[in-house]
Amino acid sequence: MSDTPQDELVRRAQKGDRAALQDLAARWWPVMRRWAILQLGDAPYAEDACQEALIRLIRFLGKYDTRRPFRAWLHAVVRNCCNDVAARRTRLRRREVVLDFEMGHRPNPDRDMDLGRTADRALEAFGKLSPRQRQVFDLCDRQGLTPSQAAEVLDIAAGTARATLFAARKALRARMLAKGPDVLELLRES
Repeated sequence: MSDTPQDELVRRAQKGDRAALQDLAARWWPVMRRWAILQLGDAPYAEDACQEALIRLIRFLGKYDTRRPFRAWLHAVVRNCCNDVAARRTRLRRREVVLDFEMGHRPNPDRDMDLGRTADRALEAFGKLSPRQRQVFDLCDRQGLTPSQAAEVLDIAAGTARATLFAARKALRARMLAKGPDVLELLRES
């Protein structure tokens, strides 16, 4: 099996070749940014996540196993950084809500309660999917990968990924609609 230019670039970067590392980062930055924007839905937060992912790429590239797909490894690094940024963003929002409340901005408690219940129902429906369905759904619908790309990341057949995604979407739709049509309206509002 012959090495691709990508494989050679990764190996050179692992050995300390700064030019190779810079080239690797430059090649993957747009892809990393797209993954982060798809996961976080916000360009400034995506930039933060990508910068953190770039730092982790540099720090942990030596531990990367070149027998595994680089794309899948890098995707996991970006996903973890996005999760960290999302957690920080949630903590900041909670502080903002407290400050707004203290400054006299009163939220609409009925709507907030409805949205909270809807989110709980969505999480409950998501939790009832099989682990494989959750993984494929996350990669495709949250992170923007095609089923073929998700199959590569998960090391499964592309047809299996497509079928799993279809089943996950169908199950989520059925479970959410079973909770009532108002659920979809609330999801559109939020």
